[in-house]
Amino acid sequence: GMANTAGASAESLLSGTRSASERAELLKIKDNTAAKKKFGQRLEGETVPQVPALCTVLLSMFAPTSAGLFAQTEFDYDIARQTLALREALEAGDTSPLQQVSDHKVLTALLLEYLSELPEPLLLSRNYRVLLDAQRLEDPEEEMGAILSDLPKAHTVLLRHLLTFCVTLSLTAGQHGATVETLAHALGPAMMRAKGRVADEDAPLLYAAVIRLIRNQTAIFQAAAEHIPKAEGEALFLDGKLLLTSGETEKAIEKLTKSYQLLKGKKKTDETLRQLCGLLAVSHELRGNAPEAERYRLLLPTYIQGQA
Repeated sequence: GMANTAGASAESLLSGTRSASERAELLKIKDNTAAKKKFGQRLEGETVPQVPALCTVLLSMFAPTSAGLFAQTEFDYDIARQTLALREALEAGDTSPLQQVSDHKVLTALLLEYLSELPEPLLLSRNYRVLLDAQRLEDPEEEMGAILSDLPKAHTVLLRHLLTFCVTLSLTAGQHGATVETLAHALGPAMMRAKGRVADEDAPLLYAAVIRLIRNQTAIFQAAAEHIPKAEGEALFLDGKLLLTSGETEKAIEKLTKSYQLLKGKKKTDETLRQLCGLLAVSHELRGNAPEAERYRLLLPTYIQGQA
């Protein structure tokens, strides 16, 4: 499908400029989802959607000769007119007008329009305030990872694509001026999007959050990956406790054991692990399994002293 090809092409074309023939080849990509609207649609699937894929590829090609890339500029009627014409062509499934684009501002405008019109912002509206608050913490990356761990797959795919694009582009900022800060100022409000416009007092925290996302994406996504089993482990722990109180010991042991496996070695869970060992010791005792009960009883002091 088109989305697939565009996603793959975008990834492979993110670095370096391309020859005219390669560029023409890229733009031949036929869109088999022409009937489906492209702007203002929910993100779905596991590939980068066509519009952001093509915009980022072409901006990467334009970059070496484009001074003022992503710089904030006054409203320009001509740019707005070209952006609208390009948008209408893409909505009709026609990528050929992209070959005539001569001003990078048209592509940045198109990309920002696409992001701004997503029904649910890329980073989700419910995460807006918590991501801003996380910037005040000593270790924002850890908290940001926890917040982003429940992003839908399609949102994560596009977010990671855009962050890779930003990093790659910023490496040659000397040629075009698109530093990490410039990119955060341009893309941040569209990616984070509060309800309505960004309040003045929010702006510094919003830019800090997006700069951190671009610069420290590896650490943030690592924290997100670690948070998923932690959240699952804590949910299983609660399930196990409920089953135990309703006398379903066998099922409780199953849930609590899984919970213990997931939480073992995770930070900030000593208290939970201590309770888990206690409950598992009691559960196994109830089932008449003395060796297992003893094993968990012996583990208790480890967690009471917080050595997990």
